Amino acid sequence: MAGKDEIEIALVPKSQMEEIQKKLDTLNEALQDIRQNWQPKEPPVYLSRNEVAAMLGITLATLHSWDKKGLLKRYSIQNRVWYKRDEVEAALK
Repeated sequence: MAGKDEIEIALVPKSQMEEIQKKLDTLNEALQDIRQNWQPKEPPVYLSRNEVAAMLGITLATLHSWDKKGLLKRYSIQNRVWYKRDEVEAALK
């Protein structure tokens, strides 16, 4: 093992170096792809029944009807009804 000020040189066959370089290139491409396409996951934004009804311009009765038909998915959290904003927006499309 080389000391602090010593240099250690190892001979590696050319074919093995080419294989290592190919793996490094593949890894580098994958990292670049991740850097370009990665987006941090944001926590869901929950809306109350009143907020959803106002957002959609409908009454609470219509919202309840849509729930029963399965047009919107509701979440019960601490005895209250909530909707995920992204799911409400997706239902509009």
